[in-house]
Amino acid sequence: MPAQADELLRVATAGDPEPVALLAIVERDAVLSAMVLRLVNSAAYGLPREVADLRHAVVLLGVAELRTLALAASMAALFTPGDDALPGWDHAFATACTARALAEELAPGSEESAFAAGMLHDIGELVMATSFTGVSEDELGVDHAELGAALAEHWSIPAHLVDAVAAHHNPSMHATRPDLATLVFGAEVLCDSFLPPVDGAGLDALLVLDQLGAARPDAMALRVREAVLSHLAVTDNLVLKGA
Repeated sequence: MPAQADELLRVATAGDPEPVALLAIVERDAVLSAMVLRLVNSAAYGLPREVADLRHAVVLLGVAELRTLALAASMAALFTPGDDALPGWDHAFATACTARALAEELAPGSEESAFAAGMLHDIGELVMATSFTGVSEDELGVDHAELGAALAEHWSIPAHLVDAVAAHHNPSMHATRPDLATLVFGAEVLCDSFLPPVDGAGLDALLVLDQLGAARPDAMALRVREAVLSHLAVTDNLVLKGA
């Protein structure tokens, strides 16, 4: 894993760091610095005047937004945007954004871990595409989730994220509070309802949300859809243009 991505993953999932901790990482990367400034000056924020100071931009964006942008940009190094031969950036990022939006309502406090789990959940597909071309999961004796978990463990990714990668196709439905793997599973199903097919296997998104504990699945689906599409329209564009 790229050293910067490794560092950002640890910071992003280690609690609630001060903006200065993330600023120290972002300052070392000219591309990330440019992305932060473009984001804070985008129409999404509607600020009355241009922000040119990186430290000021970090404060305005807030820790959560900066973590998301920095982590997403760093993880982009593991994907090949627009290359049909490899799992796409849009797959990982859309799933991550949706998992975080679901966590906000169904598992408060785990939003950033849900985002990280969503970004990492299909890294096993990268292993399949780059190291085992033409070999099926049956021939290997393991599936992409197991391969991804093994890679995440090799990278010393925190154990709760390794577990989420391993189990994202084996959710624990009807639990009082969905775990990370279940949030990622639900995110993929929900993404299929408003984006090109991700990996939701054609399941009914509203039924899945109901099983996850949503009081009003239809209303939650609409809120999550709007939040994710809005975020994708801004951040996804910045990441791909800046990567």
